[in-house]
Amino acid sequence: MDTQNKLTVAKDLFNESDFLEYEKLLADSDAGKLKATKRTRFSELSFQVKKHADKLNSSTANASIQSGPANRTSLDDGTVIEWFSELIPADSVQDSTFVLESNNGRSQSLLTEFSLSLMTHTIRKNCQFYPAYGVRHKDGRIEIIDGSRRRMSCVFGGTDFSVYVTNTSLTPEQIKSLRVILQSAREAALYDVGMDCIALKNQGLNGKDIAKFLNISESKVSRAKLAAQAPLVFLKLFDDYSVLSLADYKQLVDIKNVLVESKGENVINEDSDFLGHVGQAL
Repeated sequence: MDTQNKLTVAKDLFNESDFLEYEKLLADSDAGKLKATKRTRFSELSFQVKKHADKLNSSTANASIQSGPANRTSLDDGTVIEWFSELIPADSVQDSTFVLESNNGRSQSLLTEFSLSLMTHTIRKNCQFYPAYGVRHKDGRIEIIDGSRRRMSCVFGGTDFSVYVTNTSLTPEQIKSLRVILQSAREAALYDVGMDCIALKNQGLNGKDIAKFLNISESKVSRAKLAAQAPLVFLKLFDDYSVLSLADYKQLVDIKNVLVESKGENVINEDSDFLGHVGQAL
């Protein structure tokens, strides 16, 4: 969009105060005078303008909005993946997208409205700063391979969902390789890394091979596998399990072992006496 079109969309979108702020920031940006302290705010407003422009240009309000290829990703096997930017309307997110834990790597049962309250608030109040990534299946639905927390935050918050989508058919092995690339820019929760390690171990890979595949050290593989021994029901007790340290996971595993030794394997479930059993173990 040129400057005039951006301002036209912004005027339709923002209240007077936000419009005047955006108008000034846009002018400063075009003139190369945008201050570093204003760049984040300008990016937020610009993203909202782009989203609104996509909505206005859509021919149908209930269909996802797709633009041309946004970028490309090359896998080690030579496969080149083209990504198309889509904006999925809030009322379609739940039905038109889905997550397979085996491919996504994140335990979906931990994504509760409470645990995602901060992200939901941020997306609702500002915008979704980073699009998710997904693969379109033959039935038209999009499997989210990276960004399941953002997906559920949009569901809880009733907001549109921004996704980079590929129409390329990918094998589970290619999806795992792709997730390593997509997640390389941020630190994943140790538990989630551990679940990946266990899945790869079950496929016959040893520690060295797992470390090479995930592009992490062998020592981290060991730490992550220990974290993955913590029962899922334990992690649900925390607002955000991603902040847990290795020492925290060790303590949870110790508690699990005490419970299993004294009460048996079946004690690790979500029955009504669970917290009481934990109290006895402590």
